[in-house]
Amino acid sequence: MNVLAAAALALFSMPGLGGGDEEGIEVPAATEMWKATVVDSTLTETPLDEFSMEGFTHIQGKLGAGEISIRFADIARVDFEPTEKSRSLALVQLKDGSVKKLSVDGRAALYGKTGFGSYKVLLKDVKRVVFSGGPVTRASPTPKAAAPVKQP
Repeated sequence: MNVLAAAALALFSMPGLGGGDEEGIEVPAATEMWKATVVDSTLTETPLDEFSMEGFTHIQGKLGAGEISIRFADIARVDFEPTEKSRSLALVQLKDGSVKKLSVDGRAALYGKTGFGSYKVLLKDVKRVVFSGGPVTRASPTPKAAAPVKQP
C-alpha cells in the first residue's frame, strides 16, 4: 500500500472524519418543533428545523437576582454576547417588542436539523437566533391503544 493510501485510510478512520459508524449529533426530541436561524460567531447562518435549547423549547437564565424561563412562543429573536467565564448575555426580544436581558450558561447547547445533517452549537459561540416558525406538536412516538370493542 502506498503512503498516500495509508494516510487517507488513517485519516478517515479517525472519529468524526468519515468512515465507520461513529456516533453523530443526536438532536433531542422536544415536545414542540420550532424553526429558527442560528448565526454563529463566524457569522455563518444556519436555518434549523426541530430547534431546541438543550432539548427544551424555552430559554432559561438569570434575570437580575432571579431565575426566569421564557417560552419560545413569546420570543421573536435573541442576540447573544459573551461575558465573563462561561456565561453569555442574552438580549431576548419578545414578540410584544420588549427586550429582557438574561445571563445564560454559555456551555448550554442549541440543537436542530438541517437538510444536510444534525446541528449543535454552544451558546458561547452564538451571535443570534431568529425564530421563523412553530410550534408544531411532535407526533407521539407510540400509537395510542384503541378502546376495546364490546362483544354482544
